Amino acid sequence: ITASAGVAIGGTGSANTLDDYEEGTWTPVVVASITINSGTPTWIGAYTKIGNKVFVTLSASGTFSATFSANAQFSGLPFSVSTIDTGLIHDASGGEKSITEIYSNGHIYILDALGSSVSQMVRGSGSYTST
Repeated sequence: ITASAGVAIGGTGSANTLDDYEEGTWTPVVVASITINSGTPTWIGAYTKIGNKVFVTLSASGTFSATFSANAQFSGLPFSVSTIDTGLIHDASGGEKSITEIYSNGHIYILDALGSSVSQMVRGSGSYTST
């Protein structure tokens, strides 16, 4: 199916038209406050964009040990940020940290991470509205 003008859902007005849907990958880049103690994590990001809403995931795989020394920061989000939502990040032991801020500089800040240690796997998800 090709729909060059979008697909109307529940009505014919522009507010009912889905005219942008995209899936892809992004590369999470550690900006600050994460120390890799041993091993090398592989950072992986994926996104789904529906209109101006962007849903992102990030994960680290491999055998490694890391320590968060403050609010950890990642950059590399696939689209510029207009407003922020919230999200969560998990470690392999079941620990959970909040992603409560995504700034206009495109960084994800994982809050309340001071002194936390993680190993082997980190995964997280969140969403934001793009400009």
